[in-house]
Amino acid sequence: MNINGIPNQANTLQQTALIPGTKNGDPTEDAGLEKAIASEAKKTEENVFYEYQKEPWLLESINEHITNRLDYVAHKKIVDVLELALINVTYDSFRKDLQETHPEIASKKFGFTLNESASIKIIDYDNSLTENDKSVLTHAINGFREFKEQIQQHAKTVMTLGRSEV
Repeated sequence: MNINGIPNQANTLQQTALIPGTKNGDPTEDAGLEKAIASEAKKTEENVFYEYQKEPWLLESINEHITNRLDYVAHKKIVDVLELALINVTYDSFRKDLQETHPEIASKKFGFTLNESASIKIIDYDNSLTENDKSVLTHAINGFREFKEQIQQHAKTVMTLGRSEV
């Protein structure tokens, strides 16, 4: 999954110390991004993110009327649309908060995806983010409300749909 960032026009400065795990200083200095990613990877290795199920409509009890693949896929597609709507609302809220706390970062173009450890990874489209910017964004977006869990759930739904429609 890959969502483009919404460009923001504000150009005022804020302290980076407002987000836990960051510090003021040289913005090109690495703020422990690799350490944060390694920590998340270690947590995720203990829990399997997604396991393939051959016939999930037989295993997942959604309701008594969903007993075949077609009904299951139709239901999952509806759930997928609702999950995306919730993700968009949460992401918009994240961008607003980011604009208030780090407008210099919010004005840059970035997106996100899930990495192999099921944590949100920042994508720097035009190489405008410093390592510190990436670290601030990684910590902020992974800790923002239930955003990480929403993205993970949506990814699972998409993987289940992809396997169920074959």
